[in-house]
Amino acid sequence: MSQGSAEAKQRVCVYSTVRYVPVHTVCAVSANFESCINSRSPWGIRVQSRFHEICCFVPEFLVRSFAVVIHHFIFPITQNRTAKAKNIMSYEVVKSEQEWEAKLSPEEYKVLRLKSTERPGTGEYDKFYPKEGYFACRACSNPLYSAQSKFNSGCGWPAFDKCYKDSVNVHMDCSLGMVRKEIVCHKCGGHLGHVFTGENLTATNERHCVNSISVKFVKGQQAAEEEVVASKTKKSK
Repeated sequence: MSQGSAEAKQRVCVYSTVRYVPVHTVCAVSANFESCINSRSPWGIRVQSRFHEICCFVPEFLVRSFAVVIHHFIFPITQNRTAKAKNIMSYEVVKSEQEWEAKLSPEEYKVLRLKSTERPGTGEYDKFYPKEGYFACRACSNPLYSAQSKFNSGCGWPAFDKCYKDSVNVHMDCSLGMVRKEIVCHKCGGHLGHVFTGENLTATNERHCVNSISVKFVKGQQAAEEEVVASKTKKSK
């Protein structure tokens, strides 16, 4: 077989495998494009799935196009469905999604129930450091954090280094191609934000990165024991 025929055959085989690229491979590409590229070729890039022993060449412009579509359209849909499924879990305060929509403002509902995130540096409590009082869940008024636990982390969102005991649940969050620890209100399941460890910013070595819109400040003291929660992570179903 001539060299030209061999090259043509190889090229046909390359493009014939495009349809078999696993969807989660493209999702991974959309989350972190460069880390998913094994090598480039004259025809495109070689993408290898993290979950299957499948390698194929895909035209780079197609991968980038798929990445944009998945990141901006598919991920938000699946994230909202996952959020609603998690919110059905058993909590002391249980309401239908229609009831939550009626109780909360559109912005509050988007963050607390659909697990969205407010833009950094825009929250009501980002630069707010009271000497007394506490922060409660905006959806159900469950006391969450003391004023003393709030500190300036410079992250753009309110930060706390501990919470009231049994006030916050922690779940593994694998959305958007990342593995994080989500924190939710123990009483109603409302999304608060995420908890991070290992930064050595305070003595507890724990930072609760919380959306301002998920909490409300209450004057007065809340006599309750406080705890760190990162080690209590539960795997989300």
